[in-house]
Amino acid sequence: MTAIQLRTNETVDPFLAAVLERCERGICEHRLPAHRCLPCARELGLLRELTDSTDVRWQFGVRENAIAWAHTINMVFPEHGAQAYARVSRCHDASDRAPAIGELVALISEYTTAMNQLAIATSIITEFLRQCRGRRRPGARIVAPGTETGGPIDERRALESRVRMAAWEANNEAHFLFLIRESDLRIYPRAFGLHAEVLRCGYSRIDASNGAESEMYSDDALAPDLGLPMLRSTWRGDTTPTAPITWHVVAGP
Repeated sequence: MTAIQLRTNETVDPFLAAVLERCERGICEHRLPAHRCLPCARELGLLRELTDSTDVRWQFGVRENAIAWAHTINMVFPEHGAQAYARVSRCHDASDRAPAIGELVALISEYTTAMNQLAIATSIITEFLRQCRGRRRPGARIVAPGTETGGPIDERRALESRVRMAAWEANNEAHFLFLIRESDLRIYPRAFGLHAEVLRCGYSRIDASNGAESEMYSDDALAPDLGLPMLRSTWRGDTTPTAPITWHVVAGP
């Protein structure tokens, strides 16, 4: 068993875990160990939160998972996609995924430097999130997509629809927060636990034409299944908060 495997979180896709491990062990663009450089350590923290719950259920098992890794490399490095697919095809035995992961990370290392490895890791994680959108870990639920019921769309229903779509598309809590921000919505932490983790939140909508902000609605006031604890259970099967750094970036002062 390799050091990468020993440190892999069970909720994180093992290829993404290996990519992050490589960043953590490297020297960043500021010529410091990445995990000891304050701005880069913060970026690594954001990336770790984005990878939570990415060890998803692939319909055809390990082989489809490995193909997704190769396709991710192909989208980030189009000129090297053929090599990625070839390396995966040699190492797809379901009994041992480590050789495929090691070869793919080595392939990435051939085309990245200390100056761009965090940017490359961000591109890889973003592309993988796009590929596994809507998939969940075994045992997790999926929030119901919105349905059209006819009649006029009031402010609350319009806001619920936008939040619901972000929750359905997101692979994890951090991903959801970024999707909320990209949707011209504002999210407010409203209740905190003993360790300052966010327990409840509220939402409002920003009018892109004039910057006006709508009335704020609490998470479960929009719909019972959009309460923050309920959403967390759809992403990882329990209600554990997983994105404190992302909450600070997206909803902090």
